Amino acid sequence: MKTIYYFFFVLFIAFLSGSCQNNQKAIVEKKFRIDNPTANTISLQIDNSTYQLPANSGKDVMLKYGSHTLTYNNQSVKFVAIPCDEDVILNPTLSNYVFYYELFKIRGKEINMKEVNRMAPAYLFPFTLASGEVVKVPFKLVNSLFIERYEYNWNLGLGEQLRNGLTVAGITTEMTTVIRSKIFREKEFFTYMGSDYFPENFSFPKNTATLNNLPALKLYDGLSCDCEPAQKIVSLKQRQFDSLKTATDPAEVKKIYDRIRTGIYKEITPKLDQACSPRYNKNLKNNYDSISVKLLQAEGLKEKNAFVYK
Repeated sequence: MKTIYYFFFVLFIAFLSGSCQNNQKAIVEKKFRIDNPTANTISLQIDNSTYQLPANSGKDVMLKYGSHTLTYNNQSVKFVAIPCDEDVILNPTLSNYVFYYELFKIRGKEINMKEVNRMAPAYLFPFTLASGEVVKVPFKLVNSLFIERYEYNWNLGLGEQLRNGLTVAGITTEMTTVIRSKIFREKEFFTYMGSDYFPENFSFPKNTATLNNLPALKLYDGLSCDCEPAQKIVSLKQRQFDSLKTATDPAEVKKIYDRIRTGIYKEITPKLDQACSPRYNKNLKNNYDSISVKLLQAEGLKEKNAFVYK
């Protein structure tokens, strides 16, 4: 078995300082990495274009902002492509991938276990074994249609190799370890780790989802506020989100996206709080405070390159 300290990534700063909304003024399309991790050639369609991907291969395609239809294996799903600067893997086969952290020792230093133990909880994931026992591991199984780098901050993508040594800039003198993260195809993950790391006959559960039954993103579904001024904003946001799915001009899709994601900060104002929130008026008994929080969650759209809709 390899002698490796398993664990976690420290240098999130550069990633977090970037976001999916920067430098998008003149851009109306986005690169998607279609991947085929299976042992066979696959054929799929996006709108009117057909793509053939050999076994264990990927292909970059540019998709305009707006609605698209993906068809594979006699099943289809509709999705909307939206602005985002981070990478995304399009997983039409809904196969298993593995997001993984590995710790490296800085040359010439002894590992500080207090440092390791202090950071470990933030980068270990719960995993349920076949026995039902839940253990903490430095990897996470991923099999969604869109595997977002904004969510899984991999340093090394598909086809990039983790090595025994690496050069990393910006390490403080106090650190004794550094972490790198990688996204693996399932088979490649098992090859990299080696059989000694897992229990005998270990395997990941097969993804039973199909394109036809993927859930739609429900950003504002079912929201309703008892305070009329706030309800007007709820209704406006619901209409804007619905229009993302029907707009045919990519530039218009971007404008609608911007209004949804950032416009809410202009609409949830102190004046509205004072008119609707029980925090300011003890005589009011309504759901405004919880609704305003849910409206602000639209900021999370920046973490996505696309979303499924029905």
